[in-house]
Amino acid sequence: MNPGAAGMPEQQCFYAMKVVDREALAMRKKLQRAEMEKEILGMLDHPFLPTLYAEFDVSHYSCLVMEFCPGGDLYAARLRRPCKSFSISTAKFYAAEVILAEYLHMMGIIYGDLKPENVLVREDGHIMLSDFDLSLKCDVVPNWDMRWNSDGNGTYYFSPIT
Repeated sequence: MNPGAAGMPEQQCFYAMKVVDREALAMRKKLQRAEMEKEILGMLDHPFLPTLYAEFDVSHYSCLVMEFCPGGDLYAARLRRPCKSFSISTAKFYAAEVILAEYLHMMGIIYGDLKPENVLVREDGHIMLSDFDLSLKCDVVPNWDMRWNSDGNGTYYFSPIT
């Protein structure tokens, strides 16, 4: 696009597109998973979770357009490291960011496929969870009482408000 009266062209942007064959999923009775993933992605608004920019169907394919993560996944990133392992500080950093995805639970979403292959590394080095087809959306969102309780044996926990 050339600059003109309508404005200047934007810089080059990359996106990831997940394409699923709806007929193949229907035959394997997994179409509901794809629909749930689309619904969940449409609800999310968090820096460590994917942004769904667009979704559309073409023929018997369903397409989801999301943020591209040039850093690949944590599994591949670990294999590229010396001794094929992260340093303690790097492991703590990634673990802390995964824990921050508790936002999903506050939205009533159970993320069902946490593994290094589903934790993507963004361009800025932060993580993004991916692959929500095994996730569930609950109708009831827990309300947690932020007081510590004890079971009498030295174990402390947060109690849900009932």
